[in-house]
Amino acid sequence: MSQQKQTGKDTSTVTPSPSRNNRNSKQSSSKKEAMRQRQLKRRRNQIILVGIGVVVVAIIGIFTIVALSTPTSFDKLPASSTQDTDYLTLGAANAQVALIEYADVRCPACKQYFDQADSSIRDTFVKTGQIKYIFRNYTVVDDILRDSDSQRGAQAIRCAADQKRGWDFRDSMYANYRGESTGVITDKVLKDLAKALGLNQDQFNSCLDTSKYKQAVADEKTAAKAKGVSGTPTFFLSINGAEQEIQYSTYDDIKSKIAAAVQQNPPTTPK
Repeated sequence: MSQQKQTGKDTSTVTPSPSRNNRNSKQSSSKKEAMRQRQLKRRRNQIILVGIGVVVVAIIGIFTIVALSTPTSFDKLPASSTQDTDYLTLGAANAQVALIEYADVRCPACKQYFDQADSSIRDTFVKTGQIKYIFRNYTVVDDILRDSDSQRGAQAIRCAADQKRGWDFRDSMYANYRGESTGVITDKVLKDLAKALGLNQDQFNSCLDTSKYKQAVADEKTAAKAKGVSGTPTFFLSINGAEQEIQYSTYDDIKSKIAAAVQQNPPTTPK
């Protein structure tokens, strides 16, 4: 009998069972389905977010249109107009003493001074012919907040002064003070105030829209800095042209300083 040689290596092919193939196929299908569901979910979320964005933009647009079409309300306006002489100067021409105020229409300390002392000083010293009162814009809040709202407010005061209503405009801005934040002074607010004061609307709007006094306000600020003004409000007493800075803390404090200057330098007798 012949003997067959045994090699020790199994050369037979192992065929996967049908159940294993089915299991792998099902797992692959499950993964694909899970991926498809995730993609669908992402698309749904994106559609929802886009829809929300469209709604938000629409709401903002509606509020913007309403805000632009609704006139700004002002609780306090001057009873009658104040006639300006030289830009924003009140008082008798023969007064030897002048109070010069540097202020920002958004400055809270300036608003405080306006409420506490402004009208009393004008009643006591300006209307009686003892002093002149000079207002100068110093737009310091713009430097702090890095915007130009105070600059626009200062330009508007000058535009109103073109119609002899600069003091009324300045007074009305303080009387209806809205704070110092960016956006409290807009061109719309300024134009609405001009309308409420009865100014010639076309003249005022043209003045503001063309930034007629932008350079003048900037020059005013530069001149103030050269005098040492760094904050608001800052006051100077001018006696026959010689200026000296005075500190303001209370009405009685500034009143006594003005009274002392007037006593030493009374108004000249008109010739």
